[in-house]
Amino acid sequence: MKAAPGDTTAWGGRLDKAVAVLAALAPAGVVLGNAAFESAVALAVLLWLVRLAVTRHNPLAVFRVSGLVFPWALFTLAIVLSVVASGGGSKGAGHDLAFVRFFLFGAAVTDVSARRPVVALLVKGLALAVLLAAVNTASAWLFGWDLLGRPLERYTGKLKEASRIAALCAYAAPFFAAQGAGAGGLTKKGRSLWIGIGVLAFSLVLLTQVRTAILAAIAATLAAVALSHRKRLFTPWVTVPAGLFTAAALLLFFRYDLWDLASFYDRVYYWRVGLAIWADHPLLGASVSAFQETYLEIAASGRVEPFLAPNGEVYALKEQTHLHNVPLMVAACTGLFGLLASGWLFVRAALMALRAPLRIRAGLAAWPVVFLLAGLTGWNPFHAWYLALLSFFLVLTSVSAGGASGPGRNGHG
Repeated sequence: MKAAPGDTTAWGGRLDKAVAVLAALAPAGVVLGNAAFESAVALAVLLWLVRLAVTRHNPLAVFRVSGLVFPWALFTLAIVLSVVASGGGSKGAGHDLAFVRFFLFGAAVTDVSARRPVVALLVKGLALAVLLAAVNTASAWLFGWDLLGRPLERYTGKLKEASRIAALCAYAAPFFAAQGAGAGGLTKKGRSLWIGIGVLAFSLVLLTQVRTAILAAIAATLAAVALSHRKRLFTPWVTVPAGLFTAAALLLFFRYDLWDLASFYDRVYYWRVGLAIWADHPLLGASVSAFQETYLEIAASGRVEPFLAPNGEVYALKEQTHLHNVPLMVAACTGLFGLLASGWLFVRAALMALRAPLRIRAGLAAWPVVFLLAGLTGWNPFHAWYLALLSFFLVLTSVSAGGASGPGRNGHG
């Protein structure tokens, strides 16, 4: 018997389950490294495409009622058009064209969510990633090597595992902490579990000493808890814990010298060069693959004056992999088209998070704050691992808030 379009039995159901499980494992893949998360993303997309062929299912009807698929598609198109227009840089046009995999990953999970609940599985996957990060970090500090044989120094700087774990936990810590503090209908045990995972994630952020991640996680937690308790914001049981948390945050501010602006001064010069790149490529940008050589060319040309900081130091780094500012990096690489498309995608996602069912809203409200604050000075939005992490939260928001599945399908009605 031939499977009907959208059939959830036999092969269709098995493939849906496999896609959902792989999506849930994507954050753990970010902890483990490129091969792990790329495998999870690629296999999820491949199995979804096989499912479409096996069941003759057309997902367009699902996509039409999803709030994020079309703005996500438009942003992906901006990346493709930028590399077509520029011809690609040293990394080759294929580097940029391959970004379509993250859109397909989001489309796959969104489509699957219309037939089976996926939210609980995705949240469990995020919790698993935090636990895996904790085990790997503990192993590296205790024995000098993590579970995969990687040395401790990869956990003590701001690159490699330290960077990925800092980003993952900066998003996960406020998600779990705010969910535990703000979600309704939780048992004491359940609330303690959520908060405990949040505290563990926040501890890992502190251990990396990545200032951007620390500040973003603190601000997002306070914002999400305040949002979930806005009607009782000035009652003692809200203000006292929030006050203690803020006091602890201030102590951390001094403990980690977070007021030191030396790295910020470096970024001022990056941003000036980024504005020059955007001025040269206003509509479609210079492309992601050509960014590094474009930056080098402009910095070496002398068009951009070095930045003389208030401390008397001169900042003018001639080579850089990204601009440490998400909106400016998007504008420099994909132009006005990409900036508008990404803005539409982010605003849609943030609004969907704020309108999500109460059982998940507190946690979802936190990640846009992390993205916005960390994006002002921090991570490269075109790093593959960071895009994998963002894709996970985008699709979690989409399926939690209803989107293609409706709130009842994913157990949050």
